[in-house]
Amino acid sequence: MHVLIADGYALYREALEALLELGGIELIRTARNGREAVELARLVQPDVALIDLDLSGLSGLAVTRLIKATQPDVKVVILTLGEDEADLLAAIEAGAEGYLVKNSSADVLYATLAAIGRGEVLLSAGLARLLLRSSIPRPAAILAGSDSGGLTPRERQLLQLVAHRSATTPELAAALGTTAQTVQYHLHRILTRVHARHRAEVITEAVRLGLPGGLGAARG
Repeated sequence: MHVLIADGYALYREALEALLELGGIELIRTARNGREAVELARLVQPDVALIDLDLSGLSGLAVTRLIKATQPDVKVVILTLGEDEADLLAAIEAGAEGYLVKNSSADVLYATLAAIGRGEVLLSAGLARLLLRSSIPRPAAILAGSDSGGLTPRERQLLQLVAHRSATTPELAAALGTTAQTVQYHLHRILTRVHARHRAEVITEAVRLGLPGGLGAARG
């Protein structure tokens, strides 16, 4: 995994650099402000970008939108001093896959990066509720299968599992009796079909529609 750090405070950047090195994670570049972050992301093509919410020049939200607009495969994790849900909601809607509070432990940093590397979206329960109430476009007809171009039964089954449990890709694969690669394929197709920018939008729509299911139900 190749990581880009963008933070305005040298001490914090250096602390993150040391932790990444200790964890065997490759840091490719660091940025001091928003404009530098966008330019470096374009040049070095990181797997993950750790972006401070309060960057100077361009805000962390603006940086996230610009990176996602031109490099959708780059995973963005927002660095924040607190857990203000309005700010975090804006970050997720901008395309971020998750967030990391700056006073988190090294173990939380490593777990966050590992989850992001698996393609997961990291949401707190409160943030998921905010997403549910937000103005994100809701492709209900497709998710409900009411049109001829709806999801397949297998994809709806996967969506039910994703919506009701915070499961990893291997856990989803085990519940469905298939491979992790197949799960990733179906998740990608679901995102494409419902015109979602990321997995969180699909999850919140599925919950809103009340799709039944869960890992326990699938295994029972």
